[in-house]
Amino acid sequence: MKSPLVRLFAVTEQLLLLFIWLVLVMNLFFTWQNFVNPLGDAIGDTRSAPDTLSHNILLAMYFVIFVLSLTRIKLMIRTLLENGLLLVLSLWILLSITWGSDPATASSAVIRFLVFVVFSAYLVSRYDTTEFVAFLTRGFAFSVFASFAVMVLVPRLGHSNIAGGYQNAWRGAFTHKNWLGAAMSVGIVVAAYSYHLRANSRLLAAFTFLGGLVLLFMSRSATSLIATATSLLVAIGGLALQSEGKKSPLRGIALLAIAVAIVGILVFPLLDIEIGKLPKIIGRSSDLTGRAEVWRAVKMAIHDRPLTGYGYGFWSMPSVMKDNIWTSAGWEVPHAHNTWLDAWLQLGLIGLLLTGLVWLLAVWRAAWLALVSNAKGALFLLTILLGCLSRSAAETVMFAPALTSLFWLLTAYMYVGRINRERRLEKKIAAPEPRSILNRPTAPAAAMLGVSKSPS
Repeated sequence: MKSPLVRLFAVTEQLLLLFIWLVLVMNLFFTWQNFVNPLGDAIGDTRSAPDTLSHNILLAMYFVIFVLSLTRIKLMIRTLLENGLLLVLSLWILLSITWGSDPATASSAVIRFLVFVVFSAYLVSRYDTTEFVAFLTRGFAFSVFASFAVMVLVPRLGHSNIAGGYQNAWRGAFTHKNWLGAAMSVGIVVAAYSYHLRANSRLLAAFTFLGGLVLLFMSRSATSLIATATSLLVAIGGLALQSEGKKSPLRGIALLAIAVAIVGILVFPLLDIEIGKLPKIIGRSSDLTGRAEVWRAVKMAIHDRPLTGYGYGFWSMPSVMKDNIWTSAGWEVPHAHNTWLDAWLQLGLIGLLLTGLVWLLAVWRAAWLALVSNAKGALFLLTILLGCLSRSAAETVMFAPALTSLFWLLTAYMYVGRINRERRLEKKIAAPEPRSILNRPTAPAAAMLGVSKSPS
């Protein structure tokens, strides 16, 4: 039985981790100044003074993560070394400071990226997948409750702060409607899996799932809706492939979905629909909310420095190229709105290739464990990975200043590696020991093998 002191430490640790997760990963009410004084993205909008309170909160969280890491330093080092590709990407990001326009600003952005890596490694070394899901469900439940509380008590702050047809969108306890949508698209998956595992109270999981679903639609984030739909399809397809028996209903559903997709692909060219008009058909702007012009401007910037890029943290550093992109797009673009363009813009071709390899390896290993090995928790990780990956085409999801999916990529990558390692260990333990020449067969075995006994 654990002593009261040990239980107190465990509770305190989890509360600290939950607070850090809500602020650092979810950006709940963070930064505070941006939350209480929301600004648009139009060129010329007055920018706020430096937010000293938020800066100090970040420093305090970094210190707590450092202290907690010292308590599990050996396990964390092993976790990080077993995920060497993430370390190579991190090293390249660190190296990019040397060619950025503002090394001090770039260093701050790089430190935050590395803190994400360390924090993710700590959680992976601290919790198994079921405990991790329970931890996340509590965090998402608080996010849902806080968002509804803001929308009811202070509707002005709960509303989206951007124009362009999104005046009726909500952002809840987040600083942007897209942050709310991105959080809830993952929270729904977590709550559903928690309900299935009974990792938490099913009432808590149901509240989180239903509340997250409502907030997802209220955010009016098309990218997050697509990510949620992708996650749903992956989950259904994965469950279908994992189900036993050729006549399983889930297998039938999966085959029907595949058939519908094939028919749609074959019929689409016959329909008189222009690709450029598709956004209007589903109620979106024809330029994808200004993204088309942003992508053109970013591609022109990449053309000037394709090999090394402009350094990590490009969007936070003053530069002529950033001003040119803003002028071309007609608004103060916060990021490239495409993960792959941002990887190329900030980290160059090498950074782009490393980013692609990290995602490819994470998805491939999760898919193999989920669909071939049927490993526990692998389908959950694959669902989150592909949901986040679907967002990467229209949003920057893992590079400064938009880190909405970095935590999910890091933890999924590390947990997949942990599951893989544990399965190899189980097979090694279960494997029969090699026969030694000193281990002679017993009399019955010798008889069965046709070996005669020596005369006495």
